[in-house]
Amino acid sequence: MHPAIAQHRSGIAASSDADFLVEFAPDAPPSLEAFFGAKADLEQLLGRGVDLVEPGAVRNPYVLASINRNREAVYAA
Repeated sequence: MHPAIAQHRSGIAASSDADFLVEFAPDAPPSLEAFFGAKADLEQLLGRGVDLVEPGAVRNPYVLASINRNREAVYAA
């Protein structure tokens, strides 16, 4: 899994969720358990809601360009 913070801004409210772009290992079979397990783990760690999205799910080229400009790698395995 390779999560990246999709957007990082100063002054984020404590109630705001955290957005993560995630890429799972290509040799790992798709798994809802892995996806929702990562979501639950991040929510517990951060103490706030988390939205996860995989790059292939982003169809709007403007949204994808914005994500790519603002993302920051937080973990790479």
